[in-house]
Amino acid sequence: MPERSLDFARDDDTGMVFLTHICCRYMGYPYFSFLLAYLLAHAYNEISNQEDKHMNYVYILTNFTHTVLYIGVTSNLPRRLYEHKHELVDGFTKTYHVHELMYAEPHADIRSAIAREKQLKKWSRKKKNELISKANPYWLDLSEEWLS
Repeated sequence: MPERSLDFARDDDTGMVFLTHICCRYMGYPYFSFLLAYLLAHAYNEISNQEDKHMNYVYILTNFTHTVLYIGVTSNLPRRLYEHKHELVDGFTKTYHVHELMYAEPHADIRSAIAREKQLKKWSRKKKNELISKANPYWLDLSEEWLS
């Protein structure tokens, strides 16, 4: 029976996972053991990154002239931004060409995200503008970071 042991460590700054130790010899081929270790570490990082991207988000979009704001909530921000940018869903954002992401706020729980969305929708335009300006002072479109 082959001996199997894997130990992982997470870099606190980058969040990347590294294989610190592997003891895994299949049919006496050490290279195969190394390759297996590399693939496992890579797969673990991909799963971790996907979990981060699939949090719940409250987000604020605006149009090119910043005259219209839209507040929404989603569990998949990249997909939702793609839908808004390509006007795939009929409604407010398609009618008023609201495509630019100004603000995104992560929430682990969908209920807290929905509650925050409702709270933001009740705010005055001035207060919403202040929230955006605090996080994104130049009102740059942040969607490129999510769609790349």
